[in-house]
Amino acid sequence: MPGVLFVPWQHPLPPPREATHDHLRGCWLYWRDWHRYRDGLPRGTRGTRLHKPHWLALPRPEHLLGLRDLEAQLSEHFRIPAAPVQVALWHPDDGWHRVFLVADDWPRQIPLPPYPDN
Repeated sequence: MPGVLFVPWQHPLPPPREATHDHLRGCWLYWRDWHRYRDGLPRGTRGTRLHKPHWLALPRPEHLLGLRDLEAQLSEHFRIPAAPVQVALWHPDDGWHRVFLVADDWPRQIPLPPYPDN
């Protein structure tokens, strides 16, 4: 099944044992961390929001926005409680990066406790 494994930006995890060695990877981060993440990107990086069901189909680089325009869209999105957003970032020397941005209060519910083993 095609997909992307996303790991926490500041705390990379090893892939699951079942993952193929060439699986697609990405990172996720809170919106509050976007500026620090963005500041670490190479100059000239461009990007776009990916809307489901196009998460696996990356756009052509000429259809990407500059980071300033992309950030304006993201800022508007996260101005109110919002769903996570997948972003594709591209730089000619660095290739593609996939990022999931989540609201600062994510997750919005208390996780259920583990199911007791019987």
